[in-house]
Amino acid sequence: MIWKGIKLEFYRAFHNIWYVGALLAATAIALVQFFAMVMPKTVAIGSGDSIDYPHSVFNSSLMFCLGSFYDEIFYLSIILLATVPYAASYYMDVKEGYIKNISTRMDTTGYLMGKYLAVFVSAGSICAIPLILNTYLTAMVLPSLKPEIATAVFPVIKGSFAQELFYTYPYLYTLLYIVIDFIMAGLYGCLALVISRIVNNRYIVMFFPFVVYLVFRTVITYTPLEQLSPYYIMDPQQFGIIEEAPYIISGMAALFLITAAGFKIAGGKRNDIL
Repeated sequence: MIWKGIKLEFYRAFHNIWYVGALLAATAIALVQFFAMVMPKTVAIGSGDSIDYPHSVFNSSLMFCLGSFYDEIFYLSIILLATVPYAASYYMDVKEGYIKNISTRMDTTGYLMGKYLAVFVSAGSICAIPLILNTYLTAMVLPSLKPEIATAVFPVIKGSFAQELFYTYPYLYTLLYIVIDFIMAGLYGCLALVISRIVNNRYIVMFFPFVVYLVFRTVITYTPLEQLSPYYIMDPQQFGIIEEAPYIISGMAALFLITAAGFKIAGGKRNDIL
């Protein structure tokens, strides 16, 4: 019965026009960056043009285009795009009486577990899929030239988190950050599940994770704990910030505890009424 609830919620999350629209919007940013910034670099390959260092996947793709407009807009908007499609679904289920109906036909635990996992995975996938696509397309037209720290044309500097991995196995570093981004986007999506029990407004529920992300990014940047900024955690370029693994792990762990425990406590009652 638990599996039935999980399966149903995943079906609802991914057979959702809002999910498709958000995924297309995030993918559009990745594609525009590819055609605007990556494709022009292919002209220089073998042309004899004077360049400081050959263009590479690891200084040209969306994840590594140092200080570009597209990188900024992607990591600024991705939490909004990732959370809007399904983050408010629990609120609407309660508001419309769906949860009462579903509790008569299956174990409520399966529904709640399925809801959390579906929101987490759908939000995370909206973030991760465009990054995978952009990296794949970039690798098709530019060489996977191994980064050299002495060239100063790669975004990860000495002392940065997982610096050795980036300069030794750059694709593993890329995969690591895609996983980090997936988890962060998923957990921010789940924040809406917690706030669903506090406010009685669909739009506040939908936009709450993005507002928290934006405010947290802005405020914490001016404190000694700037490494905990979600923006710095998610962007693999790190912008010169020396990120330690404990900051990343603690940031994700705190989000997980807040969302999982908050939703368990808030949504665990069978007589959910807003």
